[in-house]
Amino acid sequence: MDYYQAKQYIKSLSGRGIVPGLSNIEALLRALSNPERKLNIIHVAGTNGKGSFGAYLSSVITASDKHCGRFVSPCVGEYKNTFLLDGESVSQDIIAEGAIPILYTDGGYAASNECYKKIGFERV
Repeated sequence: MDYYQAKQYIKSLSGRGIVPGLSNIEALLRALSNPERKLNIIHVAGTNGKGSFGAYLSSVITASDKHCGRFVSPCVGEYKNTFLLDGESVSQDIIAEGAIPILYTDGGYAASNECYKKIGFERV
């Protein structure tokens, strides 16, 4: 699968809607050997200022010689700008590689947000 196919696949997942509960994300995290247990995570939420605050926080973390992955939604410009690692967009290859396991292990449960999380967990 190339970048453009991966992008289409990930976007097609959003048409499935939201799956209530945690069973889907828990299954995905188990399949990835629970990467969330090895990471320090800051979830920025709210109505206004998430993008600015996320950019500021990312720059502070990166300046202190730590890796920082960031998911930006809605996408600004090129689709790959949705996924940032240390302030830089990830490559098209990373997005293509990240979508492949979900495509082949998809038992009808993966949604676009699970795919986004998988790409992020694998790179940070």
